[in-house]
Amino acid sequence: MSYDQIGSEIKSLKSQLQQRKERFGEAKSSISDLETLVSTFEEKKIKYDKKQYKKAISAFESGDYESAQTLANTAREKTEGSISEMEKVNIKKEQLLKRIDDSNLLQDPFPATAIKEADKLIANGDFQNALSKIDALLIDLESILNTRQEAIGKLDSVALKYKESVPYIAPKDYESTIANIQKLVDSEDFASAITEADNLESAMSLALDAEPEMQFQFPQGLVAQEWNKASLEIHNSGSLNLENVRLDFEGIRQRDTFSFGKIEAGSTGNAVGGLLPEDPGSLEVTVTITYETHKGEAILTLEEWLDIARSGTAQPEERPSIKVSKSA
Repeated sequence: MSYDQIGSEIKSLKSQLQQRKERFGEAKSSISDLETLVSTFEEKKIKYDKKQYKKAISAFESGDYESAQTLANTAREKTEGSISEMEKVNIKKEQLLKRIDDSNLLQDPFPATAIKEADKLIANGDFQNALSKIDALLIDLESILNTRQEAIGKLDSVALKYKESVPYIAPKDYESTIANIQKLVDSEDFASAITEADNLESAMSLALDAEPEMQFQFPQGLVAQEWNKASLEIHNSGSLNLENVRLDFEGIRQRDTFSFGKIEAGSTGNAVGGLLPEDPGSLEVTVTITYETHKGEAILTLEEWLDIARSGTAQPEERPSIKVSKSA
């Protein structure tokens, strides 16, 4: 072999060595980048499929730097994609935990296993399912917070309606019901609080829309041609409070209008006045009861035949009370 041929061989060998050196450096760099990414999973104790990584290491150690670089680059791209998914999951999980902390809920709105299941999926490298799990938890949390807001809104609304309605209706157990609704909200039983608030609002609406109910007994034992002291009673048996209740007789003389003032629901109003029947015998008498409610002024009328006695005669027994339920 001539010197020229030997020189050419040496030059070719140097070129191959240079190329091999360059491929070694490139492969080494790719392997190092891959190892850095893999260590991220190991530090976070996340499972990672190392098959591609091991193949790249094996090829590198055997001197197949070109294959090692190709395998390392492929594994690195896949790993970078996994890290990106992991970062998305971690960000979403932080959002969930912060939302729970900001919500000021006294009780954990989720089963204790729910977030642990997401953590387990993350640890297994199943980022897609972990992300779906966390998204579902966020939706559940928002639903709970929306229900809480609805419950608080209904509590405020029914409390305001009670405050506005209490001058006109019998309070009954409305106030204690409102206190119970507040307890349900405080204990985070929002669904029950909403149901109780709806029921109470319906009950108050029915009470406000009801017609007045009164019971009145005509005076008995009146004596003709003299002033008789009459003690009258009106019992309010309905759900509405009655204001400025007044009573006038027609068919028999009276000194003044009988004024009962305010008669609250379930109460009885009293008034005393004078009545003067003109003649003894049966007398048809009409009573006009004027009153006011939140709906305005209204009138109730009732007719009855009264037995008027002559002076000095025994007084008859009292008749049963009469219920007045129609307005005129």
